[in-house]
Amino acid sequence: MPTTPAWEAARNGFPGDLDAVNHATQINQHLGTHAIDCVYAGNAIVTPYGGGFLWSASATLNDHSQPFTMPAGHTAIGRITVPILATGGAADLVVSLCPDDGSGNPVITSPLATTTIPADWFLNLSTVTGVVGAGEDTTAAPLAAPSFNSTALTNTVTKNWNVPAVGPNGAGAYSAPVTSGNYAVFLGGYDATNATAESAVATVQYLGNQNLSGPTLQPSLPQALYFAAAAATSGAIVVAGGQPTTTTTTANVWVASWNNQTGQVGAWSKQTSLPVSVGQNTMAAYGDTVYMIGGISGSTVNPNVYTATVSNGQIGSWTVGPPLPGPPLFAQCAAVVGNWLIVAGGQDQPGNVYATTYYSAINADGMLSGWRIGPNLPVPVYQGSPQWDVTVTDTAMIIVGGVTAGATDTSALQILETSAAGVGAWQQQNYLNTPAYTQVLAFPESDATWTVIVPSNSQFFPASAYKMPLASVPLPVSGLTAGAKYHVYLHQVGGDSSNFLQFGLEGSALPDGFLFRPVYTTGAWSTDAPTAAVMAVFDQTATGPLLHIWEDPSSIGTAPRATTMVYDGGGKLLGLCEATAMSNEALNSNPTFTSGVSPWTATNGAITQSNAQTHGGLPFSGLLTPAGGSAQAYASSELLSLETSNPAPGTPHWLTPAGWFYSPTGWASFSLSVNWFDAGRNYLSTSSNTVTLPAATWTNISNAFQAPTTAAYASLVPTESGSPAASNLLYLSNVTLTYAPGVVRPLSSVTAVDYNAASQPVGTTQL
Repeated sequence: MPTTPAWEAARNGFPGDLDAVNHATQINQHLGTHAIDCVYAGNAIVTPYGGGFLWSASATLNDHSQPFTMPAGHTAIGRITVPILATGGAADLVVSLCPDDGSGNPVITSPLATTTIPADWFLNLSTVTGVVGAGEDTTAAPLAAPSFNSTALTNTVTKNWNVPAVGPNGAGAYSAPVTSGNYAVFLGGYDATNATAESAVATVQYLGNQNLSGPTLQPSLPQALYFAAAAATSGAIVVAGGQPTTTTTTANVWVASWNNQTGQVGAWSKQTSLPVSVGQNTMAAYGDTVYMIGGISGSTVNPNVYTATVSNGQIGSWTVGPPLPGPPLFAQCAAVVGNWLIVAGGQDQPGNVYATTYYSAINADGMLSGWRIGPNLPVPVYQGSPQWDVTVTDTAMIIVGGVTAGATDTSALQILETSAAGVGAWQQQNYLNTPAYTQVLAFPESDATWTVIVPSNSQFFPASAYKMPLASVPLPVSGLTAGAKYHVYLHQVGGDSSNFLQFGLEGSALPDGFLFRPVYTTGAWSTDAPTAAVMAVFDQTATGPLLHIWEDPSSIGTAPRATTMVYDGGGKLLGLCEATAMSNEALNSNPTFTSGVSPWTATNGAITQSNAQTHGGLPFSGLLTPAGGSAQAYASSELLSLETSNPAPGTPHWLTPAGWFYSPTGWASFSLSVNWFDAGRNYLSTSSNTVTLPAATWTNISNAFQAPTTAAYASLVPTESGSPAASNLLYLSNVTLTYAPGVVRPLSSVTAVDYNAASQPVGTTQL
């Protein structure tokens, strides 16, 4: 959403930004608002493949690039997300959207958009120990909201086991799984051989290190059931509703005592029935309170949520809670995470599948405070059987597979992170090798790691679930080409072996693998096969909250200022992060030759001011005329101190020589070189990169050179080698030596809103 009129004040831009000026356009001008792009959450148009999660190599300061193909029907993006793990003091990150060179590599010299994310943002927005206010976590950063943190699953492994038998023919379909502590309880099911419901109950114990025990039979249900809902309270197992036959449902409720330390299920007793007879309902529990949601009997869908408290194994009555918004649904995915009851997806009686998410805070007495509308599921789903497809960690609701439109199974993994303040946004990966609806279990391993298990008839498939800090980066660009390949280029600066960033990867062979090469180098890119970044790309649709403000983009797409807003689950502003680029001015004087040629000097030739060939609207250029008879001719800037700026701590002196050059005859041996000198101004060495200048064409040349460790001074040296004759003229324009992009750290501000202060914000106004 760029504003008009364009900002016309004096502005020092980045190297190559020909729009930058060192004076205002006119005296006493009326300045317009800065050019601003408002970047909303938008819709995901590229989603991760989801072949198992891992972090990139630690303490390796490489540049990275993740290619992607612009989807059909799309020509613009607003932002990207990528998992980024901060270690130590982290590092700044320069993120660019770049075109492809036709060979699968990014053209980093022609970025379409660039945003710098300071290290402070990663340290304040993300954490691997939990999100702010979640459970007992007190280590989370103040702005570590669920919108910038998620959970990721590694690749599964395959292990054999003795499946819990729920009937004489072995494993039964549609048994309801319930996890509690380090145990899972499998209740009832369906014997497909005899077409009958089953009543068996079995428990399995999680032994740690991704291992399950064999099944232990427990007291059977008094009534054979499948498609029944179940939940575990602190001391009881509750089974409600379900189908005793293929054509009938029940309102019966059964309760047994439960010890989640020993895995012992007590005797079953019949309790107060549900107000309605239903199957394909779902349940969840908070403390000693259970919630029964949805369900269907015949063609009638239950629109209500029923709540009951289990006291000493008894249920006295069911209370109608706040009804869910929207049409009556059944087979929803429901779970209690922290202090929230979350209900997502479901199916209506005509067979439409929904992506809606509703969530309600749970009061201290277990009652619901009222439903809020949450983010939509990326893939609409309903449960293939009650309690299937859904599990939880301490902070996340996880949906693995499920059934989507057309009664087709999906392979999607969908994860919703929560905090005490609300919920984040669903994160999607394509996870299962084969689309399916499935039982899924989760057990804690440590404060930050869980094991998620997908069981089947004779095997189970465990995977590790890790906290995944998720960075959102504004890169608003329009006019892209559908079907074309682009790159998200990731360049971290200011890091070292103790302070760095790692990127979240998925371990599958993808068409577009994660590329890397040593930082600041110009050599070939390597593919980190078979991995790719867990990256999502979003369009510019103004949906969801306003996440970013992207200000004053230059002609080369670099935003000197960017802002990220942080909200709680209810849309209340928690704080914001701002980054303003510091001026990275040319170290050398007179780069444009508009004031003559001083302090430039020439060796084996002459340097003069000329207006015969000019570039970029400048009135003059520099003209190097070789003397002839020498192996090379070159111009030299003054000696430039490498202490004139303040690079990021721990950053080596990487510098970028850049400029425009014009050779009337063309020249095959040109280099925009840098000479290095020690503290005594003694020559040390030269960094060069020889290229060919085409005839009669202004050509932009840019390099990245690392100074020797003993260098204290540098000189910019455009050079014609190969014995140039006096006729091999060379015109020079806007020739600069700067620190490499990102080396000069941006100003960073991270601010949390104090709603306990005497004076509180009531809204935001864009000036």
